[in-house]
Amino acid sequence: MPPRRFHAYCVGLPRSGTHSIHALFREQFRTGHEADPARTLPDLIAWRDGALTDANMQRILIERDQRLALEMEASHPLHWAAPMLAQAFPEARFVLTIRDPRPWLESELNQNLITARTGSLWEQLEARRYAPYPDAFTQHDQLLSRLPNVRPITAYLSYWREHIETVLNAVPTERLLLLRTERIGVSLERLATFLNIDTAQLNANRSHAARGKHALPLASVVPEEFIQDCIAQICQPLLTQLQQRLDAGHASH
Repeated sequence: MPPRRFHAYCVGLPRSGTHSIHALFREQFRTGHEADPARTLPDLIAWRDGALTDANMQRILIERDQRLALEMEASHPLHWAAPMLAQAFPEARFVLTIRDPRPWLESELNQNLITARTGSLWEQLEARRYAPYPDAFTQHDQLLSRLPNVRPITAYLSYWREHIETVLNAVPTERLLLLRTERIGVSLERLATFLNIDTAQLNANRSHAARGKHALPLASVVPEEFIQDCIAQICQPLLTQLQQRLDAGHASH
């Protein structure tokens, strides 16, 4: 197999553009979107459950990398492993796609609602994703408790914060590119420069892949004021930090 031209992971949140990143690269590069789930998801789940040590998980990640030999992998579950990946592959670069919490919340909730897959590996992964966060509905989002596979507003937003903070804390600034989801299509030059490739090698026509359909307008069941209050309490400090880093990143490119 030819050597890698670059080595990168896109570890943004689900519903934040990871599919679009994969689509941008897949015609010219060895690319995967949530690659090899039949092996990767059980390993991640076992590790999250304590059945695998950190050392065992890191060995699995290294073996997996050698087997798949991807140049770009876009995979939201790998955010948990970002500290190990950054350490094991010091040459690897990371892309963090960032979607504002309000549109992300609506998209993620609808995705959970539409694709309730009881017993599947993805359902098991979702259970671990939200397990650390509050599972009690309030009087304001009580109607959501009647829906299958849907979590409280505070659980969603707490996960949004944790996912991003995990990546920010794991990856050195110079190896991490922050991209706003809605600006992926106009950020191809920044992305190509970051990975030291030609912008023409990216498929600009695929910069908005996998747009979801919303079966449930969130504001029809949860008061918008409550949603905005939760965003302010849970997400605002991180939003401020992200804007500062995004501003600095644009200034440097």
